[in-house]
Amino acid sequence: MTTTQRIDIEDPEVNVDDAQRLLHREGLFTGEATEHLGGKLAILYVYAHGMQNGPTRERHKDGRPKRSWRLDDHP
Repeated sequence: MTTTQRIDIEDPEVNVDDAQRLLHREGLFTGEATEHLGGKLAILYVYAHGMQNGPTRERHKDGRPKRSWRLDDHP
């Protein structure tokens, strides 16, 4: 069973490099990145090798789904 790494996008160890790739602890990030609003999950992003790749899910303040979209096949 594989465990997906999940990080908070506001973590001080999260950065973006000059090529706009997401880094965590100075390495390209693969996994789920979250944003919270008022302590609740607001947005969930999926990244592969530092690039947003896969579903993104946004939620209302009360936790109900708001919208979702998908980015795939980054070079």
